[in-house]
Amino acid sequence: MPQVYWLKAHNPGDQLARCVKEFQAKSPSLPIIPTGAAYREFGWQPTDKEVLEFIKKAKELNLSGVNFWEWSDARSGKLPGVWEAIQKYNWDERDAPKDISVTLVEAMNEHNIDKIVSLYSLPAVHINSRRITQGLDNLRLWYAQLFNDILPNSKFTLGTYSGKASSRHFTWTASSSKGNVRNGNDTLGILNGKIGYHYSFFSVTP
Repeated sequence: MPQVYWLKAHNPGDQLARCVKEFQAKSPSLPIIPTGAAYREFGWQPTDKEVLEFIKKAKELNLSGVNFWEWSDARSGKLPGVWEAIQKYNWDERDAPKDISVTLVEAMNEHNIDKIVSLYSLPAVHINSRRITQGLDNLRLWYAQLFNDILPNSKFTLGTYSGKASSRHFTWTASSSKGNVRNGNDTLGILNGKIGYHYSFFSVTP
């Protein structure tokens, strides 16, 4: 039978992830249905934000569902927003696809050149202060140079991003064993859902 987890915490998403990890390490591994807190106790009560964090983390962990304890407190009106958050959440609704700016920076953090290049389509024009190039093979060479020579052991952080349809603009920072970037500023031209044009501006400081 499924294992039921009861969770009451100020960081319910983190607690749920820890519990699932610990239980899945046991043998045999059983399906997990976590139970979230929807009650009051000794002056403590959950917030609607914590309830949503709990549900979203359960979906992120690919669990089959969640439930909450308990009905009378949740429906009493004494837990503002909690019942509404549970009632209105559409478990079956697919999450919105990630913006391509987010996906690109995530792939850069993996230093996975194949994954990065898969986000581009021809003509794959890439421009920065060092050179202008075109084509997927040249793009591979650029990212190899970026990861190996310019920003080795790098970690990228996405700042703000904006735009829609055929254009994106985003800012970013990076740290590496050779220096840091504080002013990353890129523009993407999107063709059929992929990057056809990429202008990147940044400078590396010690």
